[in-house]
Amino acid sequence: MTEAGDLCPSHWRAPETKASTSYDVNRGRSASPRKAAAAATVAPEDLRRQIEELNKSLASVSEFVLAEKAKKAEEEHLRIEAEEEAERMKVEQKAREKKEQKRIKKQMREAQRATKIDKKVEFQLAIKTGDFFNRMEASLGPVLEFAWKVKPVKQKVHIPSDPGNESYESGTEDIRAKTKKLTIHEKRKRGPDVVFEDIPPIARILKAILVGILRNLRKISEVYRWGLKSLIKLYNVIKDFSKKSTRKYLRRLISRVVHDSFGFSLSADLVIRVKFDDRIRLVELRKLMNDGIMACKLLVCIQNRAMKKVQIVWVKNPSIGHTLHNQQAFASRDTATCVCAGSPHPKEDGHVCFRLCDGDTRYQRLSNANDISHPDILNRMSLLRQKVVSGFSNWYNLKGFVPDFSRFDFQVCFGEKDDSCDRISVEEVNTVKRECDGLVLTPLDRNAGETLVMCPFVYYRAMMDSFVTNVGYRTVKDQEREVLAMVKMEVREEGLAKFARWDDKGSYGVSYVLAKHKDTSRFRPICPTFKELMVKTRRVEAKALNHLLFQLPVDSHFNLQAVSSLAARLQRINRRIERGNREGVESASYDIKEMFNRLPHEDTLEAVEWIVDHYRRKGKLSVRVNTRGRGASFGKTTSADHWRQLDLFDILKFVRLELKHTYTYATGVLLRQVIGIPMGKSTSPPLACILCAYAECKFLNNLGVFRKRVFGIRLVDDVTLVTIGLSAQQRGAILDTFESCYPQNLVLKRTDTGSGTPPFLGCEIRTQNVPPHLGCVQLIKNEQTIWDLEKLTFKNGQSYTSWGSKQQKVAIIGSYLHRIDQNTTIRSEIPMRVLTVKRELRIKGFPKETFERVLKAFTVGRDAIWKWTVKLLFS
Repeated sequence: MTEAGDLCPSHWRAPETKASTSYDVNRGRSASPRKAAAAATVAPEDLRRQIEELNKSLASVSEFVLAEKAKKAEEEHLRIEAEEEAERMKVEQKAREKKEQKRIKKQMREAQRATKIDKKVEFQLAIKTGDFFNRMEASLGPVLEFAWKVKPVKQKVHIPSDPGNESYESGTEDIRAKTKKLTIHEKRKRGPDVVFEDIPPIARILKAILVGILRNLRKISEVYRWGLKSLIKLYNVIKDFSKKSTRKYLRRLISRVVHDSFGFSLSADLVIRVKFDDRIRLVELRKLMNDGIMACKLLVCIQNRAMKKVQIVWVKNPSIGHTLHNQQAFASRDTATCVCAGSPHPKEDGHVCFRLCDGDTRYQRLSNANDISHPDILNRMSLLRQKVVSGFSNWYNLKGFVPDFSRFDFQVCFGEKDDSCDRISVEEVNTVKRECDGLVLTPLDRNAGETLVMCPFVYYRAMMDSFVTNVGYRTVKDQEREVLAMVKMEVREEGLAKFARWDDKGSYGVSYVLAKHKDTSRFRPICPTFKELMVKTRRVEAKALNHLLFQLPVDSHFNLQAVSSLAARLQRINRRIERGNREGVESASYDIKEMFNRLPHEDTLEAVEWIVDHYRRKGKLSVRVNTRGRGASFGKTTSADHWRQLDLFDILKFVRLELKHTYTYATGVLLRQVIGIPMGKSTSPPLACILCAYAECKFLNNLGVFRKRVFGIRLVDDVTLVTIGLSAQQRGAILDTFESCYPQNLVLKRTDTGSGTPPFLGCEIRTQNVPPHLGCVQLIKNEQTIWDLEKLTFKNGQSYTSWGSKQQKVAIIGSYLHRIDQNTTIRSEIPMRVLTVKRELRIKGFPKETFERVLKAFTVGRDAIWKWTVKLLFS
């Protein structure tokens, strides 16, 4: 055979073939031994190449795995080091806190030790002082006794007794006439020296010093040289005085001394206002407050007093009504349109109008606007810390920095959360508010717990009818500042510049209306005046007018001070009936309609002039009124005890000025009231009652011989007339005369059925022909619906599931029982009244055990009917 290189170029050479693992069906199998050998030599080379590639891949994977393991090991090492560092820092922090606590405890022990030493020293000083006074009395006793014998005898002052029915007359003039010739020393001598018994020596000395200050106010200058600790002890002794006015006066004097000398106020206590949360434990919070006070840089005596006087006050969370009701916002709008088209809510006369209690289940849960929804607060601990810091920041006696409360553990102040009740969440209230967006949500008149949803256009028309287009108001075109300048000028012209207290920051209020409970198409106007310029003067004047009204002879009018005085008034009438020995007791009850907004100004001024002239004829020219508390009299002493003297003529001038200038805003329009009692002002109730008392006095004076057979009781606009021993004709004539005795603009509506049980402001007056002829029974507002329908028509008070304090809910039960005991003279009716209260509370969700516990505690020390009631209900 020839070699490949010797072949002819023109000869054809077969192409080289490669080994293939594929199987060609068309070619078939080859049985050539040369081709099989070539395939056997090529296969190991490919396999070796693949193995080398795999080895390289494995090597790279191995390197990656090793690198990841090293990285994880480094991270684990760093994490362990960080945990060890955090643990070490935590241990060091605990050690520092423990050291700080030891230091504080040591300071407290030292302070207590110093206080004990001071107490022992003062006690010894008191003993020595007492011995000194005893020796002085023993040595100078005969000399003092001789001096008292030589001193002229003090004249005796006779106080005239109360002359029967003329109990309203005062004996001040007689006392002044009989003490006219006495010296000033004798007038200041109120009585014999005060004898103190069962009082420690130091307290006895301090109390004697206070008595000396009361007798001679100039001795207060000696107290200015005392130290702070001694002044605080003197302040603490004031509580031993029995009279409240004396305690208030002395506390004010000593507090002024402490403030002038050291800059501290003994009446400025530390107050922490915290929103109610049933998880907060007040005991632990009080401990934190004490720790915070100890951390302040204050004197020990101030710290001890602050820890005793610290106050933690629950702040009420927003109620459902506070969140939903928006009638005041709509009342200030200039205009309003109907938004009822396409609304799914119930409608009346084409406009949305429904109560939440008549809606679906979601709305019915919010039917009581007095209930409080449960807020979902996540950061409650930080909020509590903020409230504590705010309380310390506003503390007057804190002279340094606020303690760092970030290091205090507020977690101990929280206990377990009570979720046993199905409470209303804030989200439910907000959902209903969003669904009623654009509509007016307003409480009802005489039923503030009920919410009415209505069209804003209907509410706007009610505002226009009640104020803008009402004949009792006139539109004012001038600006408010111009009106204020005019009123201020007239105050000066009338000579009332000193009488009236003018507040330049004040402004006129914005009025609104409330739909009435019985008929939601009728509305009652409401005029807030708490922001007006002379509101403080008006409050003082109201106290003076009430004093003038209450000091009138009881039998000359029908006015009643409060419902709590109803039982005493009925007992007085019963005694008069028994004294006359007559039978045939009958009663009639009336409601005076439009009492405030239809009274002419001329009739009101005539009534005020009548009562002023009545007292001026008796020599009373002024009234003394306490501007910071209760109390009014015809005395003249005012001094620095927050008493103010008001001249009767100035009162009359101010009433005339007030009737002339009564302004308010309604739908963005400034209005002036020209008819009726000034709406919303504190003087409105006494002026209306004085007007009615004037009419009743004239009615009684015109009765002649029948005056002793007619009695009346009136509280504002509810009046009950009682007649004794009259024929039907005589009684009819007297009732006709009574119905026309008030001004013509007032309308009297008969409210009783003639059955002898007239209603009177939540009570029922019952008449009978045997003694006692008159009696009263306290009724429950929902009494009829409780037994007939088993539901509450009037939403008064909160339900038990409301998110509020349980102590407050328990106190409501006590107020119900106290009202029943006070206003029920027919004692046999008490068990039924208590049973009605129990049923109402069960509808509200109150547990039976709670009512039983409160009732048993209330019956302690009361008459036998209450103990019998407990046995009847819980035996």
